[in-house]
Amino acid sequence: MRLKGGLKRGFVGELDLDWSVAARPEEKSAFAALAGLANLAGTGARTTLGLGQTRAHVVTEAPTETSA
Repeated sequence: MRLKGGLKRGFVGELDLDWSVAARPEEKSAFAALAGLANLAGTGARTTLGLGQTRAHVVTEAPTETSA
């Protein structure tokens, strides 16, 4: 992104958290709340300029595998 003072580099990434082992309910609740906040506020630096866009998807159940 070109901003005053030059180019600003960013990145695209993905994070998956597996809660199937050893997570207390309050930890799950806290991370779900933070993910919701990230959707509204963004993450990182210069979020007011459009950087740090975040799309969080909270999945409450593990996906089931289907046999073909």
